[in-house]
Amino acid sequence: MLKLAQFKNLNIFLMYAGSLPFILLSAAVVSDLSVLPYLGSTINLLAIYGLVIGSFLAGVHWGQYLASNNKESIKLLLTSNIVAISLWIVYATLPIKQYLVVLIFVFITLLLIDLKLYNEQKLEHLYCLSRVIVTSIVVLSLGVSLYVHV
Repeated sequence: MLKLAQFKNLNIFLMYAGSLPFILLSAAVVSDLSVLPYLGSTINLLAIYGLVIGSFLAGVHWGQYLASNNKESIKLLLTSNIVAISLWIVYATLPIKQYLVVLIFVFITLLLIDLKLYNEQKLEHLYCLSRVIVTSIVVLSLGVSLYVHV
């Protein structure tokens, strides 16, 4: 059975592991590997993975609202839904280049929300430090892919 400390370390490990597809797909884009066998277009895979992770992080914020004792502040509930739905609409309607720009903006916005929650003492230091590092990796990977793909 996992102890609480092990579970926290697992959360952090999974956060870093989640950045690996961004790094690998960005490296594929930089290497001019435009298609991965059986998977499809590298830049589309990066876009879809970003969509999934962005939606997931918005869902984490929704879960934080539900777990909160302060139900009067519905900002977290609203922003999480607005971010997730907007991200899907943008993915479905914009060309890939513009979508990647929006995706970078969304990841930074989600990090800023977490930093606000940290300042309100609702999140732990290790979690926020890891979020800053992983978001930096993700934004850099997306930025490099965007620059090369242009």
